[in-house]
Parts: sequence; structure tokens; C-alpha cells
Amino acid sequence: MLVIPEALLEQIERGNVLLFVGERFARNQDGRALVDRLEDHLVARCQLSPDEDYTFPEAAQAYQDQFGRQALIQFLREQVELTGAQPQKAHDLIARLGSLKVIATTCVDRRLERAFEAAGRSLDVIVSSADVALEEGEKTQLYKLRGTLEQVQSLVLTEDDYEDFFLDQDSVSVVLEGYLARKTIVFVGYDLADPEFKRLFSKVTGALDLFARRAYAFGGEPSPRVLRWCKRHGVEVIDVRATAFLETLMAQLASRSRPSSTPAPLAGDPTPMPLPTRPYKHLSAYEAEDAPIFFGREQETAALLSLIHAHRLVLFYGPSGAGKTSLLQAGVLPRLAQADPPYVAVMVRALEEPETAIRQALARLRPDADLPPGSLVDCLAAATRDLPGTLVLVLDQFEEFFLRFSATARARFIAQMGRLFDARDVPVKVVFSLREEWLAAMGEFDDRLPEIFRTKMRLLPLTRSQARQAIQEPARRLGIRYAADLVEDLLDELVAGSTEGPAGSEDSTVMPPQLQLVCDGLYARAAADGREEITPADFAALGGAQGILARYVDTSLAEFSAPEREIARHLLLALVTSQGTRTAVRRELLTHGVSEWAGSQAVERILDRLVRQRLVRGVGDGDRYELTHDVLAATVASWVDEQDRQLKRARELLQQELADWQQDPELLLGESKFQRLDQVRDRLDLHGPAAALLARAAIRYDQEPDYWLARVGDEGAQETLLLSLLEHEAPEARVAAARLLAGVAGPSTAGALVTRILEDGCQPVRDQAARSLARLEAPDAVDRLAAALDEALPETQARVRRGLAQILHLDPSLLMGLDRRRRRGVAWTLAHMRLAANLPWLRQVVAVGAGAGGLAFGLGLTPPLVLHAAGTLYTPGAAGPVASVLDALFIGPMVALMGLVAGALLAAGIGVGRLLWPEPGRLLPRLVLGGLAGGVGTGLVLAPLVTVDADGPVAALLSSLGAGLFGVLLAWGVVAGLAVARWPVLAWAAAALGGGVGLVLMGLSGFAPFGTGPAAAVPPWLIPTSGALTGLLLAAGLQWALARRSPQAGV
Repeated sequence: MLVIPEALLEQIERGNVLLFVGERFARNQDGRALVDRLEDHLVARCQLSPDEDYTFPEAAQAYQDQFGRQALIQFLREQVELTGAQPQKAHDLIARLGSLKVIATTCVDRRLERAFEAAGRSLDVIVSSADVALEEGEKTQLYKLRGTLEQVQSLVLTEDDYEDFFLDQDSVSVVLEGYLARKTIVFVGYDLADPEFKRLFSKVTGALDLFARRAYAFGGEPSPRVLRWCKRHGVEVIDVRATAFLETLMAQLASRSRPSSTPAPLAGDPTPMPLPTRPYKHLSAYEAEDAPIFFGREQETAALLSLIHAHRLVLFYGPSGAGKTSLLQAGVLPRLAQADPPYVAVMVRALEEPETAIRQALARLRPDADLPPGSLVDCLAAATRDLPGTLVLVLDQFEEFFLRFSATARARFIAQMGRLFDARDVPVKVVFSLREEWLAAMGEFDDRLPEIFRTKMRLLPLTRSQARQAIQEPARRLGIRYAADLVEDLLDELVAGSTEGPAGSEDSTVMPPQLQLVCDGLYARAAADGREEITPADFAALGGAQGILARYVDTSLAEFSAPEREIARHLLLALVTSQGTRTAVRRELLTHGVSEWAGSQAVERILDRLVRQRLVRGVGDGDRYELTHDVLAATVASWVDEQDRQLKRARELLQQELADWQQDPELLLGESKFQRLDQVRDRLDLHGPAAALLARAAIRYDQEPDYWLARVGDEGAQETLLLSLLEHEAPEARVAAARLLAGVAGPSTAGALVTRILEDGCQPVRDQAARSLARLEAPDAVDRLAAALDEALPETQARVRRGLAQILHLDPSLLMGLDRRRRRGVAWTLAHMRLAANLPWLRQVVAVGAGAGGLAFGLGLTPPLVLHAAGTLYTPGAAGPVASVLDALFIGPMVALMGLVAGALLAAGIGVGRLLWPEPGRLLPRLVLGGLAGGVGTGLVLAPLVTVDADGPVAALLSSLGAGLFGVLLAWGVVAGLAVARWPVLAWAAAALGGGVGLVLMGLSGFAPFGTGPAAAVPPWLIPTSGALTGLLLAAGLQWALARRSPQAGV
């Protein structure tokens, strides 16, 4: 005896079975199925070879190829009538199964329909998506997957038809997908070995993500190969004919006691609710309590419900005003709550960070649950742990996600969504609802959610027939009727200008907001007179549909006085974006700017009136306001000029960046974004966090930081901001903050600067912190820094010495408490820093000094040397005239080369001295160093000449000392002259005096060419003149070099 599995019996009793009826369900007395008989007749008519096996689609294709489509359909009609079109016992048994609510069949005859008619049961026959209706009451839905003879265009008969059927993603209704995901599937009347059955099974179950239910197949025992396929695909095969199965099923159901709970349909009518007081919603969205007056969207409601049942992710989109939010709130969500098992739906908007909005909604849903503060996935997992069903997370008006938040904030949420969909064990489904012009923006999810565009549904405006329902049915529910022909006249006006179809056809479309606004106006007029009929006179008095729509905003504003109207316009303008869409704005932000010139009481009063006029509504927890519909946004947006549009863009950018900063305190505004906001700073309402955000960027990019710091608030607020930047990850921000802290003498400033010097890994930050610490004149903090010399690691000690060197450079008095050893060490560090910081300058000075030395020595010393050489022409025993002339010609270039070296060394000494002792009162050490460099340099370079010309070692030594003395005096003259560089004549005179005296003393030391005795070949006046010229040229060159570029003041 056949025993039907207990689990299957329970599902059938609960109405949770989807029955698939195949072509081999009905058989004649000889046991052959109708499809097999049809196949044999088609093969014979086409004279195909009887030795080959043909499937029905192959035979039908051959017949159509020979005789045409119409002939094939006519043949099929004849054969169906000939072989019997009346229901068999199996059909009658199905019709008697009252708990069976959904049937899908691949049969094209009407035996099932006739069986239901005979049983007195209602049946919805669904051939295309246009026939779909919500599952309700005792009515059963019959899906004719391969069409019906009553609609010949729907028939799937030939091989080509089958290929189109399997390629067409809409051929199996999207509503059927929801049943497949929610109901147990039972196949009867199919040959499980038939490849077409396998293709059908894959088609109806392949798009169900992880939600496909268990399946049963009743029929003959298949081969082991087919059994393996069934097991792999979750199909339990039971070897029994369809009629025997149904008879046993009826008997076993009759012997069982009924379950105590009444069956709940897949998407049945929600629990009856009280009727609202008005039949129309004006410009407000329908809510759950408005379900009793929500008409015209049954097909779309069923389709979206099925997508939610079958998939984890659904993308719901449509044009602005199509009614997406109303469909969700009044159509879908109530039915999800009534499903078996029920869903728990949470609807949120991206008025703030989506993750934050979701967490807040979950906290309201589960106030008793301990929701973890970690990742969103963990929070959702905790929230769904004890729920009675799957959580459906509806993100409504999701275009706000792209309008309100920056790419950084969006990327964070997209990553969270990716982790959620990776966590397959978390029972959450997500519906994104947004305007269709933002559909492409959802591509940002594509990398993390590749299936984002796979399961989507577009909501179109109401068709004419749907609009007719939406007009008449809500009014009828409240006892209101329309005069004859008025509805059609009303529809004619509402569809005027539609591009979706001719105005008078059923394909023409109506936008729900216009319909609601017009019908609400007509109802209000009739209700005001106490009438239950809306008449053409009402329609004419209001100026028709177009008159009502055109005048609504202006009529509403006309109720205000002129000053009040200006306030109202400002409030309404604040509720549209730069792109002309509506946006939700916090109450304090909405009223703050206007209240400054209009007064807060007046603004609050006018805002409340705008709410009562249903131009504006509260959203969220009531702390935000928005226009009641997008249809109003277009009108208000037309008031915006380009200057206001630029200001709106700036405000939107500011809000995005503020939201990002709240999530990431390290965030700094980009320079280009800062400049855009800075251009309109006088028109922005900048206070609190907004001012701080811009001040941080201004400090980072050095754009009027003092101005922006003043916008932040008092010194306490400024110190707090700068101290936060002092910890920022960007070194440039820390440097800028350290620099500005020198002007903010807060209680924590000095200590924070010392911490930067000791711990910061970036040297420019440490240097700037030390300079600011010096300017703060905080001796206690300096002492704390100095104390680290004894306690810190060698690396930190080096940082401390460098920091103290900066302080020594700016304010030596702060280091008076250091002992001599430490102070000397800091001084050496400072010297090293000054040299390192000014190496380019020093190289330039040395280069100029070398050039000036070559020129000065060449022009100043060559004449006496040449005259001395020429004098040897008249000296007995001297070299010949030619050799003497050649000697003279050689001397000039050689002396110039010596001057290069001497000038470079002298310039180096002068430059180093100026770096080490830059203070005006430190002339003595500069003289010492400069004299040393000049003496050594001149002595070394003139030594070859002195040695060649001297009579013996003693004379050579004395002459070398004289050369060094010449260099010392020359250097002293240049250094002294540069010390009074404000008077160039004095500088040149000092250098000339040093050079002249030095050269005379060199001659007196025994160097013959510069001698002035009776035997000298050089006139006595030429020696001091040549020395003075040498000093003058050298001083002029160095003075020019130092005047061109001063050494770097800081270190």
C-alpha cells in the first residue's frame, strides 16, 4: 500500500505545495498519454520514418515546416476534441483538493479548468504576466506554462517554441518563482527521463539562490541513471501513477485530523484593517494602515513579493512618482507579515549613514536584544537570532545614498553589504528601492555584489485600467461614487501627453501623484458639501485635472502674507537638492538660517502650516522634514537660480564630508573641495563641526588658517582642534598644527608639544614643535624636555638635543638652567643644524668667493709680479729677455688660479662664521674664523711663489708667514667690512685697507716681488695699491654673493 511521506501530507494540508501537472498526466483506456498519440499522428502526417524516435516538439516542428503554424494549431484542436476534452478522474481529484492553491501545468488543453468548473471552485488561469493576481481566499491559481488553445499566440509546441521558452527569462512568471522558493514542489505526469523535463526543472529552480524547496515526483520507476539525477537535484521519486497517488492522497487526508492553525497563503490579503477616513493620500505615500484603499497594483505587488521570496537581494526601481514607497508599505510589507512562516520587515532610509540607520531600526525592532557594536553582520545576526521568520531589510529611496554620502562613506557600506551576503547563515534579505535614473549608480556595488542587477523589478506608472481602479475603488469603500463618464473624462486629462500609449487606450499611463492630488481635491469639494457623489461640476469648478495640478503650490503659498510667503519659499527651497530632487533636512538645519532674519517663532509657525497643507511632511523620528512628493520638487527647483544651485552643491558637499568625518576622525577635506566651500563661506551656515572641518583643511593647506581658527570658537576650542591635528596621521597636518599652537597658550599645549618632540617619527614635526615651544616661553616644559637627556634612549636623546637646539636658536634664555656640558652639546647640535640647513647657500658663497678671489688675485697681484719679472731683463746674470717675458706671461694665470683657491677658502670661513655666529654682536669669532681661513688659504696658495723666489729656507719661512699675514689682514678687512654692509663704501674701504697693509707687510717679510727697497723693480706706490685692489675686488664679490641670498634664518 502506498504511504505518502508525512512531511508532504503536512505541506499539502497547509497549502504549501506547488503541483506541476505534465502532459502524461491524463491517459486513455489503452494507457497512452495524449501527447504520445499526438506525436504518432504528426509523424504519420509528415511521412517521417517510423523507425526513428521523435519527440513531440520535433514532430510538431516538422508539421509546421510543411503545412504552417495555423495548420498545426488547427490539427491540435481537432485532435484534442477527438481524443476527449473532458476531465478524467485524476483531474477531478485535483479539483477536489481544497488546500491546493497553486498549480502549474505544461498541458495546453482545458481539462483542469473544466474539472474546477464542475467542482464549483474558482480558478485564476494565468498565461502571461499580465494575468497575475495575488493569491487570495479559496481561489486557485493555474499557470499554463506552455500556453492554451484559447490564446494561440501563447502556445509552446515546436522545437523553436521550446528554445524560445527556455531562453525567455519571463516565460515562467516571476510570481511563480516566489512559490517555488516557498512551497514544496510535486511533479505528476512527467517522464523523468525526458530531456525537456530536465530543462524545465532547471528553468524553474535555477534562479532561486539558496531557497529552493524539496521536490517529489510521482510516476513510473525510472532507470538508475535518472534516479541518480533526481537524487542530485533533491527530487524524491515515488513509483505510482498519478491517479493512484491522488486517490491515496485524498484518503489519507480524510483520515487525518486537521491542523489547529488555519493555513496562511503565500501572499494573501493582510489582516483586515479599519478604513481610513479619506479615500486618497494626496501627495503622501500609502502606509500599512492604508492597505484597504490601496488599489491598482495587485500584479506588481505579487511580482515583488515573489522576488523577495525567491532571492536574497532585490533591486526595485522606477521613475519618480511611480509609487514605489506606497507599493512597499501598503502592498508588500503587510503581506510579508501574513506569509507562512511570516517575515519581519524593517524599512529604513539613508537619511544618515545607512549602517547607522539600520542599527537604529534594529534597536527599535529588538529593544530587548543585546545588539553588538561590532560589524553590521554581527548586529544583524544577533537581531535575527530569535525572530519568527526571515528579516527583510528594505532600503527605501536609496538614491539618497548617492546624493548624501561621499564615495568613501559609500564604499564602507558596500563593504558591509558584501560581508552580509557572504554570511549565508544570516537570515536577511535586502530590497533596494530607488529612482530609475540612479539605477546605473548601483554599479558601485558590482565588484562586491556581482548579482546586484540580476534580480530587479521596474515599477511603471499606472495603466489606464489600474488608474481606474485607484480612482473608483477607494471612494467606493468609503461610500463615495463618481458620476457616469466622469472617471473616463478624468483619465483622459490625466493621461494627456503620455508617451506610453494613446490617451484613450488601456496602455496609456497615469502618474499616481497627479491622480491622488486631483482625486483628493474632488473628494474634498464633495465632502465639504456633504455629498456622496463627485460630479462633473466639481471637476469643472476646480479647473479640471490640469488646473488642480498647476495651481496647487501657488494656491497653497497664496494663503500666506507676503513676508510669510518669503519664509515659506526659503523653507521649501531648502528641501530640494542641487539636482532638483527632494531631500530630508534636520529641523534645526532647516530653520536655523531663516530664523536669524525671520525669527524662530515665525519660522516654526510657517513650517507647521506647510505640514498641514501637505506640502511638507516629517520623516524618520520627526526630526527631519521633506517635500511630500517629488512632483513638488520640480516646481520648487524651478525657483533656484545658478548662484543658489552652487550654494546647494556646497551645502550637500559639506554634509557628505561631515558624515565621513564623523565616521573617520582622521579624515581631512581635500584641497579642491575645501576651495569650493571656501568660495561660498560667507553664505554657508558654519558653526560647530562644520567650522572645525573647514578649519582643519585650512590649516593643512595653509589657507587663511587664522581666519578659520577664529570661526571655530574661543581659544579653548581652537586648542582642542589643533591638538587633535597634532595627532593626525598626515605629517603636514601635524606640522601646521604645531606651528599654530605657538599662538594658543592653552593648558595642554606645551605638554603636547614636548610629547611630539619626544615621540613623533617625523623630523619636520619635531622641529616645528620645538620652535613653537620656544615661542610659548614655557620654562617648565623646556625643563621636562631637557630632563629626557638623562632618561631617554640614544635615539630619543638625539631628538631632545635637536629640539633644545631649536629653542637655543630662538630663545637662549630658556636654556640658562642647563649645565655647561649639556649646553655645549646643544650648541654643537645647533651649529651642525645651521650648517646642514644652509649647505646650498654656503656652496653658492664659496663659488662666488672662488671667482672673486681669482679675479682679485689676478688683477691685484699680477702687476707687481710682472714688473718684478720684467726688471730681471736689466739684471746682470739674469735670464735672457725671451725667458723673462715667458715667465711674466705665465705668472698672471697662475696667480688667478691661486686666487680661486684662496677666495674659496676665505669665503668658506666667512660663510661658516656667519652661520655659527649670526648675532650682530658676535663679530670677534667671525673675525677669528675668517682670519684663520684667509691666512691659511693665502699662505698655502702663495707658498710656491715664495719658495721659488726666496734666498734660503729662513727667507722662505718669513715670506710664507708674510703671505699668511696678508691673508689674515685681507680676511679681517672683508669680515669687518661685511659687518657694516649697510654702508658699502665702508666695507670696501676696510677690505682695501686690509689688503694694502697685508701686501706691504708681505713685502717687508722678505718676499722680493712685493718689496719696496732701493733695489726693487716695482714702484713703491704699486704694492699698497695692488693689495688694496685685491681686497676691494674680493670684498665686492663676497658682498654681492651675500646680498643676493641670505642664509636660512631657521634651523
